[in-house]
Amino acid sequence: MNILNTEVVHIIEEHHDAKEAVLTFEKLELTYTPQKYKHTNKSELPTSNPYKRVILNNLSGYFGKGLNAILGSSGAGKTSFLNILAKRIQNTKEIQLTGSVKVNGAQYTYEYFNKFAGYVMQDDYLLPTLTVKEYFQFAADLRLTCSEEEKKTKVNQIIKQLNLGRCQNSRIGDILSKGISGGERKRVSIGLELLGEPQVLFLDEPTSGLDSFTSYLIIKNLKDLSIQFNKTIVFTIHQPSSDIWNLFDKITLLAEGQFIYQGPREQIINYFSKIGFACPVYNNPADYLMAQMSTSDKSKIQLMISECSKNIIPEIEHEMQVIYTTHSQPVITQSRIIIDDNQNQNKVGAFYMLQKLIQRQLKQLSRNRIMVNTRFIQICTMGLFTGILFWQTSDADTYQDTYQKAKILYIFNLGMFAQSMNPQVISFVQERPVFLKEEGSNLYTAWSYFLSKVLLEIISCSLFACFNSCIIYWMVGFSQTAYQFFFFMLILVLQSNIGNAFGILAGSLFKQAKVGMAFSLTFIAPQILFGGVFKNRKDLPDWIGWAQYMTPTMYAFDAMVQNEFADTNYTYNPIEYLSLDINKWTCVGIMIALYFIYTAIAYVCLLLKRERLQ
Repeated sequence: MNILNTEVVHIIEEHHDAKEAVLTFEKLELTYTPQKYKHTNKSELPTSNPYKRVILNNLSGYFGKGLNAILGSSGAGKTSFLNILAKRIQNTKEIQLTGSVKVNGAQYTYEYFNKFAGYVMQDDYLLPTLTVKEYFQFAADLRLTCSEEEKKTKVNQIIKQLNLGRCQNSRIGDILSKGISGGERKRVSIGLELLGEPQVLFLDEPTSGLDSFTSYLIIKNLKDLSIQFNKTIVFTIHQPSSDIWNLFDKITLLAEGQFIYQGPREQIINYFSKIGFACPVYNNPADYLMAQMSTSDKSKIQLMISECSKNIIPEIEHEMQVIYTTHSQPVITQSRIIIDDNQNQNKVGAFYMLQKLIQRQLKQLSRNRIMVNTRFIQICTMGLFTGILFWQTSDADTYQDTYQKAKILYIFNLGMFAQSMNPQVISFVQERPVFLKEEGSNLYTAWSYFLSKVLLEIISCSLFACFNSCIIYWMVGFSQTAYQFFFFMLILVLQSNIGNAFGILAGSLFKQAKVGMAFSLTFIAPQILFGGVFKNRKDLPDWIGWAQYMTPTMYAFDAMVQNEFADTNYTYNPIEYLSLDINKWTCVGIMIALYFIYTAIAYVCLLLKRERLQ
């Protein structure tokens, strides 16, 4: 049953353009075995391990230029198949992947993938505060090395190609702030990948969550791009309308991890009619075939798999050999690989990259009114309430009055730590998917993103801490010298930045904000217990006493109390009865060291917890 020869001849005859990409894959098999059920004897797995799940089973084929749609019922393996082609699945103790994937005859890695291909995920991970045009301009600045004028021209071309002109100056938006529509968000995600001029574009469910008309516009845009720029576009889709169906060039059907069809759209109805699955007249072929693939009758599915193995798979394997070997000038050779080493992939300078990321961080900070206003209100509320509650505290030389002042210092620096930590946990977790997507597509490096984030947070935390110092210091009535005031401010700035660094650390470790918050709150307990105000440090037993030296609050409290009570004639001096014997400038040095330690750990966690988004 020869249904594919026309397509192969077309690929061979038309493959004179070196930029056209042919993606081939051979004997792909993906299995999952939960580690706790895995046998030590791997030879026993296929027969004796009931927990082993075959997700994809011995898939071979190719995708040429045009729209290549992958369809299948839920759980058929569509997304897994796409992620294997995009090199986003790795072998682990539980996941076993075999087979090969090549582009124009050359195998490629995940790192190499971004030099010739783009990947648009099902979820649109975008920063809500940027406008559409700003987002494209940011990506163009980091992807392209041409002049600023050429970058602007390229951005305008993408906006025009994707019909985003009406919303180009609108912000992306999110749940809390109104922005562009779902279809426009999807087109922005596509446009960001197109800026890198990929020859191959992968998309996972590009019409998910969109109405039928918007879905049609998305696929029509992709169709136009494939024709105009000779692109190979591969995407999964669940249940397309008949209008969308008619735009497809090649269709791949998956059922239970195996092919039941791979070939031209025009011949699919005829093929299924010949094997006993005739689509009724006036029915949407996609709806009919989805119903057949979703049936609970396993015998029907096995019949379709068997017919495909008998009639289509041998032709595919033969035609792949034709593509590789029989043309006078081989279509697929290493010398004609489509990857151009001079392509504009992550070739901007490190300082330029950092500069653009800082500019974006500044825009986010200035436009995120909710976060900025919330932090400002927190600072004002804490400062004013503390100042009112402890207004002009007595300077009397009594144990009660000196201890009162010491407690105020303790409460304030502990509050500063927590106030700087908590918002950062939430914001870092929320921004994490955007970072993973952009860093994974080689838009920028992990260190440049992290450094831009840290530098902006140093500025914002320091400003908030200085503002807070001005509120509380004079209301409570601490010592009236400029030196003591500015030293007090210095300690609060350091404590605020240490709390912020720990918030980044917690945000780097966990995917969910609530888990990160729970982890960070457990770190507050040692700050309270070992801060030095509730328990004299000399009274702590040796087996736990060491822990106090790991808590920044202890050093901040030591420095603040010494700043306030050193060189005084108090009979009841907290420095003495609380055993605060570490020099205040030593405390400053240790706090600076702790900041860099937490920041370094946070960066290592960010690197270790990176993953390939799927």
